[in-house]
Amino acid sequence: MSTTIEHSVTPPIAPMPAVDTLPDAQPMSSLYRVVWRWHFYAGLFTVPFLLMLALTGTIIMFQNELNDLVYRHQHVVTPGERMLPYDEQLARVQQAYPEMSVVLVQPSWAADRSTMVMLTDDAGADVSAFVDPYTGALLGDRDNTRTLTGVANTMHGTFLLGDWGDRMIEIAAGWAIVLTVSGLYLWWPRKGSKVWGVLLPRLGTTNPRVWWRDLHAVPAVWTSGLLLLTLISGMTWTGFWGEMTQVWSTFPAAMWDEVPESTALTRSLNTPSTQVSPWATEAQPLPESEHAGHSTGGAEGVRAGQIGLDQVITIARRESAPQRFNISLPADERGVYTVSASSAGAELDDATQERLVHIDQYSGAVLANIGWNEYSGVAKAVAMSIAIHEGKQFGLINRIATLLLIATIIGSTITGVVMWWRRRPTGRIGAPTMPKSVRLWKGAVAIMLVLGVVFPLVGASLLTVLLLDFLIIRRVPVLKRVIG
Repeated sequence: MSTTIEHSVTPPIAPMPAVDTLPDAQPMSSLYRVVWRWHFYAGLFTVPFLLMLALTGTIIMFQNELNDLVYRHQHVVTPGERMLPYDEQLARVQQAYPEMSVVLVQPSWAADRSTMVMLTDDAGADVSAFVDPYTGALLGDRDNTRTLTGVANTMHGTFLLGDWGDRMIEIAAGWAIVLTVSGLYLWWPRKGSKVWGVLLPRLGTTNPRVWWRDLHAVPAVWTSGLLLLTLISGMTWTGFWGEMTQVWSTFPAAMWDEVPESTALTRSLNTPSTQVSPWATEAQPLPESEHAGHSTGGAEGVRAGQIGLDQVITIARRESAPQRFNISLPADERGVYTVSASSAGAELDDATQERLVHIDQYSGAVLANIGWNEYSGVAKAVAMSIAIHEGKQFGLINRIATLLLIATIIGSTITGVVMWWRRRPTGRIGAPTMPKSVRLWKGAVAIMLVLGVVFPLVGASLLTVLLLDFLIIRRVPVLKRVIG
């Protein structure tokens, strides 16, 4: 079978200066050069982010398995005849950590599983302690920010740079969308295309530039749809675009009628290591308990008339909570118990099982019960995409597809760098040359403005680079010579 192709592909990668022809010696269109240049810029910016997100994403996808492997002595217990009341288990943890406050409890979710109690202090510590639900023995604790999965989660979300890192990752995800779409255009089959080099890589070719081009482009095309879904769903977690899009997730007004609301939002229940609230409910106000109690002077967190954990768990199961869920304790005398299970956390593999239940801490009244049936169309789409993003929703098939995507991201990133290194002119960055067509520049600006409406931070960064490229780089001889 012939291994030649007659369509436009990624430009030559042999060491040579940039030229205005394609590998098949056809003239390169002005639009092709524009797209190629922006593909280059997007790759230049996103390489470190894509590699980091791919590696940390792999760890996060297997976080339950990794934590069970490393912390088996804390997670797994020998089943006994009868579990201790959860209030007693909680009291033992509070006695062992008198300087810390309990913020969350995860009841034993299987016969051989421990109870997890999350604690914090005035310095913002994020510690999980584990107790044997049958004997009440403390099984140890760990600082969630220092575990492998904890560091991976922080890296994946903020690049260890806090809010600045969050914004950088949001911008990088947007640029990765540009990288993907522009890559599809460069790959798109032209007249006379063959299967080899389009749908299958020509790994047997003796032409090194064709070999690297196919290894870079063809696998990326096969996974491009899943990559776009992963990038967009990942942006729903970002601090800017993610919060902006949560206004699309609404619930019937009657659900909150005659329920006192606090100024805090449900997302305030999230901890550095635990996604307590499902995405769909993060922007909803927390209800308040209707009858404030007063301190009894007993164990921390106990108030006169307050219901206990065992009663909360009974209510949670009655209100269709899944097998594994968290209980956030009331933060003050007006707070509520919040039962939650999120596909964005470690509790669920199925987005349709998400649940959020607010319970009055004194009367035990259910103030709100939100599940899949109450979600808006946007909320359902985001929740499902998040579960797919984390390799959960469709079991083993989802994980295999996500692992293939991760391998493709790493492989295409490495091959892209190799391609650039081989074709770059000596002493120059070697960006593809930009045509002088004003019409194309106007079109590029229009595209940036549209992106700016949909993704404000991304659009602003793209417009900034566009203006730098048009007004400075191409007009300053030194920059034009170095960058290309």
